Amino acid sequence: MKIAFYISGRANRLCEIMRDPRFVQIREMLQFVLNDNSTDCEIIHQLCENSEIPWIFYDYKNYFADKTRKERNRSLSDFILSSLKNYSADYLFVFGHHLLSGELLKEYEHRIICFHPSLLPHYKGFSGIDQAIENKDFVIGNSAFFIDEGLDTGEIIIQSVMHTSNFENNNYEALLHPIVDMFYYLIKVLKEDRIRIVERKVRILSADYGRVYYWPELEEME
Repeated sequence: MKIAFYISGRANRLCEIMRDPRFVQIREMLQFVLNDNSTDCEIIHQLCENSEIPWIFYDYKNYFADKTRKERNRSLSDFILSSLKNYSADYLFVFGHHLLSGELLKEYEHRIICFHPSLLPHYKGFSGIDQAIENKDFVIGNSAFFIDEGLDTGEIIIQSVMHTSNFENNNYEALLHPIVDMFYYLIKVLKEDRIRIVERKVRILSADYGRVYYWPELEEME
């Protein structure tokens, strides 16, 4: 199985993924990292160089600057598709900021996975965490889903959930860090071909969907 990443800028979560001890197990799978924003990307660029991972830069800010956003997103998508084909990549993981479209979504249907910091289908788009906190949600979390033509509307694969108290003092990292484990979880189920899609719903074979959790979990009193 061959994978690739599309990112925009610093890509903190990908940095964590590459620093994780489990990365050595998937290094040979990673064919390239494609970045469309040169701002604050020095750390992830250096990590790629250290691991001899091809680094592809697409200058979204300046390429086709006279075109509409929709046209620019289509050009970016076409470029990503060409790169995936050149490297014979099977799956694309997305930490990028732009809406993908066109032939890329057709040829890589159910093979492009995005991570979003909210419990979809709630709080699509940017600022999902802030919206959840503002609405005083009891729990918050992250979603991994297959990208389609909509904005965060694809089939949800897995989610991580935690109580909002973990977000005290605007601790975004506490909420976003579980994405690292979600990524390695996805690598396992993809390698083992466990994902099935029926009527726009994802089911993972040999997975427990019946467990119930309670917050807060009681501890013994002294």
